[in-house]
Amino acid sequence: FMDLPSLPWSDCSKGNGTWANDRCWNPDNGVPFNQSVPFQNGLTEKESETAVEQFWNNEALNISEGIDEAGGIQWDLFGCLLLAWLVVYGVIWKGLHNSGKILWFSAIFPYVVLAILCVKALT
Repeated sequence: FMDLPSLPWSDCSKGNGTWANDRCWNPDNGVPFNQSVPFQNGLTEKESETAVEQFWNNEALNISEGIDEAGGIQWDLFGCLLLAWLVVYGVIWKGLHNSGKILWFSAIFPYVVLAILCVKALT
């Protein structure tokens, strides 16, 4: 297998200025909490957030400050949702009996992915 680049949420430094803020601390990178940025800003370990939490909340979901602030439309998520509904509509419109290839693919593909992940985990 080829060596893939690291994930964007694997380290807080990858999100500086975009999705990571001063509460971001990754306990897996080997820096003790008493030498981290949240500790230097006067936060406790419970008040800090991991890089995964920061990426999910601030980049993927773009969570607003509260319920009174709705925020804008996430166009990338909207596009994925629209594509999924178009596929569902296409399958229903054509009828399931005409969509045999889609059914075969959707039934077998998860097992193919699981087998690939199993082989990857064992090597």
